[in-house]
Amino acid sequence: MKKLLLALSLNLAMGVASADTVKVGLIAPFSGPSAEYGEQFRRGMHLYLDQIGGKVGDVTVQIIDRDEEGGAARVKQVAQELILQDEVQFLAGLEKTPDALALAPLINKSKTPTVILNAATGVIPRKSPYFARVSFTQFQGAATLGEWAAKNGISTVYTAVTDYAPGNDSREAFKTTFTKGGGKIVGETQMPIATTDFAPYLQKIKDTKPDAVFMFTPYGAAGVSFIKTFFQMGLGEAGIKLLATGETNEADLPAIGNVAEGTVTAFHYSPLQDNAVNRRFVDDYRKKYGERAVPNFATVAGYDGMHAIADVVSQLGANIDGDKAMEILRNWKADSPRGAIFIDPEERDIIQDIAIRRVQKMPDGSLANVEFERVEQVKDLWKVMNPQ
Repeated sequence: MKKLLLALSLNLAMGVASADTVKVGLIAPFSGPSAEYGEQFRRGMHLYLDQIGGKVGDVTVQIIDRDEEGGAARVKQVAQELILQDEVQFLAGLEKTPDALALAPLINKSKTPTVILNAATGVIPRKSPYFARVSFTQFQGAATLGEWAAKNGISTVYTAVTDYAPGNDSREAFKTTFTKGGGKIVGETQMPIATTDFAPYLQKIKDTKPDAVFMFTPYGAAGVSFIKTFFQMGLGEAGIKLLATGETNEADLPAIGNVAEGTVTAFHYSPLQDNAVNRRFVDDYRKKYGERAVPNFATVAGYDGMHAIADVVSQLGANIDGDKAMEILRNWKADSPRGAIFIDPEERDIIQDIAIRRVQKMPDGSLANVEFERVEQVKDLWKVMNPQ
């Protein structure tokens, strides 16, 4: 540890390797089951750079990728390499909550501004003054959905979430607002993160006969399996509604199939959002990555994260001071493909609109999350419930 601290001190004293280059270390999954996150973060970041001509004024921005897969110990290792060897001035990425939390002590010492592009547990930004999150929190979507459900004829809900921090945040958020609105939770189950067979859980839920199920699983294979099993076991035919947040991610809808139609979700981004920034974003994305390519929430996080970093560089140039950078980030706001977004200056966390969507079949036969209601400028309820 003493060697690390000495190296960090030397690194800070030496400054940047080039007077006209800013390096950003992107720590994200580029292998394993979550590799889509890393690819979409990277695509979004490069797309923003393309749109501004590849530079911020006279400063070139260089993105250096490192794979997040392998757990918190690996993440700390690659972060140290990026800071000490590659001399990055920013870190970005971080799909998983434990990985983000593991970085806090390191960036506290190095004073490296770190832009979180996914990890969504409420407490994360409080663990380091050098964290700023541009993605979302689990409470934002789940709490908004709980409030909506209580107002729209859903009286009883069974919650089924994966048993880790984001899942537990989602369950607590939905339960808090749903019960406050007069709804009743008739059952709760927390499923191990390694679960692949959801049938036993869903059979118990079916027997309970709630009005709806609120689910949370990691996005990707787990979410696809849960939703398909839900409908294959006849819960939809039994009149039980399915409620979720981001599990009907656009990249996963083809694998889920038409059974997903009617699923109601609360989330912050869909490529169908109708604003000028999103229309350009989707158009440029397809020009760069293919006519049938579809950006998702991770792409937007990468795009907005790079936008935030570029705005810091535009004010500070290539010689990035960590504290000055964070002062800019904590007051950052922008017009995003998802709409107007803000960073809460007290919590360094995202404030954004949350859309209530329904999975629908489009004229071309594809499935999409179609917005039918919007709640503006949603803060993270977890922080309201847990003041510092």
